[in-house]
Amino acid sequence: MFLNRIAVGGHLWVRDLLGEPLGVDQLASRLAMSVRNFSRTFTREFGSTPAKFVARLRVETAKRLLEDSEKSMEQVAVECGFGSVDSMRRNFREQTDRPPRAFRRLAPRGTAYPSV
Repeated sequence: MFLNRIAVGGHLWVRDLLGEPLGVDQLASRLAMSVRNFSRTFTREFGSTPAKFVARLRVETAKRLLEDSEKSMEQVAVECGFGSVDSMRRNFREQTDRPPRAFRRLAPRGTAYPSV
């Protein structure tokens, strides 16, 4: 039931909102759940906290944009909802062990990454 509310037709609606603030409060409210219940249920169903899950989605989306577009680092950071290039860089390093510029330089163009 919870997965049906998060994923509509196999598509995570969270992906469509990456450029917006996506704190636990906003996510819980969107599903008409208390923050505590949402956090527990989300972690049980996805094996990750909501914050870590959203950060992972943002980095995966940034990877695709860095690879397949000529958008600036600032444009990618804003589009993915990081708020700043510094925030994108920190999240990117935590998840990939390299900064976004190095990823862009080394990544083959047009390689699609699997969805998270």
